[in-house]
Amino acid sequence: WTASNETAQHFVYRSNRGLDGPWVKLTTAALTATLFVDRAPPPGPKLYQVRTLKLVTTGSGSFTNLSQGIFKSVN
Repeated sequence: WTASNETAQHFVYRSNRGLDGPWVKLTTAALTATLFVDRAPPPGPKLYQVRTLKLVTTGSGSFTNLSQGIFKSVN
């Protein structure tokens, strides 16, 4: 995938049942790279989702903001 112009980290998820899920988070730690290899994919069609996370600091504290996901189906 192509990252935004900002420095960001990413989580990768997989579903075997399309958009309705359930979604399995494949990355335990956030990735800084824009490449992920699923080393143990189950058989059949799969839908992958990548979400960007970014630390946001406000006057009342900090939180991690997750983007909407981008999707890629793989057979």
